[in-house]
Amino acid sequence: MKDGDFVKIDYTTKVANTGKVVDTTSEEIAKKEGVYDEKKKYGKSLVVLGKGMLFPALESEIKNMNVGEHKVVKLPPEKAFGERNVNLIKMMPTRAFKEKNIAPYPGMPVELDGIPAIIKSTGGGRTMVDFNHPLAGETIMFDVKLIEKVETDSDKIMAIAEESELNVKKESITLADGKVSIKVDGEATKNPKYLVHKLSFLNNIEKMMEEIKEVNFDETYKFEKKDKKE
Repeated sequence: MKDGDFVKIDYTTKVANTGKVVDTTSEEIAKKEGVYDEKKKYGKSLVVLGKGMLFPALESEIKNMNVGEHKVVKLPPEKAFGERNVNLIKMMPTRAFKEKNIAPYPGMPVELDGIPAIIKSTGGGRTMVDFNHPLAGETIMFDVKLIEKVETDSDKIMAIAEESELNVKKESITLADGKVSIKVDGEATKNPKYLVHKLSFLNNIEKMMEEIKEVNFDETYKFEKKDKKE
């Protein structure tokens, strides 16, 4: 495997010292371990090597794997989410939260100026906020299986569509001179999230396939009309 290769993987991520599952592509494991998220799309995950989608140390291991191979990769903090940094723990006036209609409590996840954080404690008019990643300082275990290598450009485009949850058929996709044309049927456009999935597809294909210069959608919108009774 090398940079630029499209691969599909299954993985389960655990905290090494506790065995706690923090992420997985398996819906069954997610439900069993109590981390199921009904908003998340489960199933094999598309990765383009060399695009910074994985930790470099994990990607390096995957590059040395064969299709169908399973491996457990152990990453120390410095190769995963980083060491904990005491300088990222801040004391803030509690009134700053109340002004934003936030009632802080220990363990509460917040986002301040676009940066995610966790409330550590609150009292005496001051609130301690931890801007470290929740898994900072932890050794992480990645149980990963290389499911598939995606070879052709049309298969890569289809894989991006599936990853973006854009409901299109492979035979509706054509590619010529760096331009992609996609015919979308009326049933797909009825999905309330169709435009969201379409935007996700455009963002992903721009990021994953630099050779693509243009994407054109041929969309059909169908409206159900009720017959008027005389």
